[in-house]
Amino acid sequence: MSKKKITEVVVDEDAATTQLDFALLEAAEAALEGIKYTAKDLDITLFPDSYPGRRVSPEEVRVAATVGILQPIDLEEDDKGGYIVRDGHRRIMMAHAAVKEYDSKRCRKIRAHIYPSDGVVGSMQTLILNNTRSSNPLAEFSAILELEKEGYSDRQIAVGTGMDTVTIKKRRKLAKLDKRLRRAWAAGKMTNLGAEVVAAWSKTYQDRLAEMLEDGEHEKITAKDLAEVRTERREAATASLPTSMFQNVPTGTVESWAAVSRRNVQRILAGVPQKAQDVREALEDVLATLERYP
Repeated sequence: MSKKKITEVVVDEDAATTQLDFALLEAAEAALEGIKYTAKDLDITLFPDSYPGRRVSPEEVRVAATVGILQPIDLEEDDKGGYIVRDGHRRIMMAHAAVKEYDSKRCRKIRAHIYPSDGVVGSMQTLILNNTRSSNPLAEFSAILELEKEGYSDRQIAVGTGMDTVTIKKRRKLAKLDKRLRRAWAAGKMTNLGAEVVAAWSKTYQDRLAEMLEDGEHEKITAKDLAEVRTERREAATASLPTSMFQNVPTGTVESWAAVSRRNVQRILAGVPQKAQDVREALEDVLATLERYP
């Protein structure tokens, strides 16, 4: 396979974790800074149109023709000036089929993450990334909106994109993200996890984050920023609860004031509908605070 010299900018792998723990997220951001790749849009004709043992469905091809290939492929440079496809064989096949069957302009090029060859170490690094890499919520969110406009059902979107219906519903919630924060997310100023978490917050706290960027206070929203605002939400939620919930239980009782308070908050939480996600999360923050006390 022929290859032209890559001269595009080198970018950092996006910090990714499924843990709703900002301390872990911050550690992941730091750990992944050293893992770099070159991002480039490559012509699909550089790759074979099929790979042994791999197949794509007509539904997948039709969705690819509509919204393009959502996930980049992972390549490793070999010592002969070509590429080794580490991940993305089926995506390449879908792109080829979408161009052939639908003349899809979106699939004529495919985004590739190109990692330098470093023998066994390079191969292992790529394989590790394949297994720890998060999905691309921004691309998936945009694709879901576009496919909905085209009349696709959740089942059709799931079949065509490989996302399950739970993920589709989760991505759809990103529509609640403030437009300013959505632009920041698209520009790489907020992580995928950050966007998903903040989308469930009320306007007050989303505004607080947006103002950090607008005032030039921060170049991007970090895990530390999210933790600070979440602390504000927790304190506000705690202050809004009845004082009686935190009064000491009379001497001689088995339960502590914290245990009684936890039970009361849990009862309140049980009555809050799932759609009131900001209220539920605020109460969960209060519960987390109460866990510090015996």
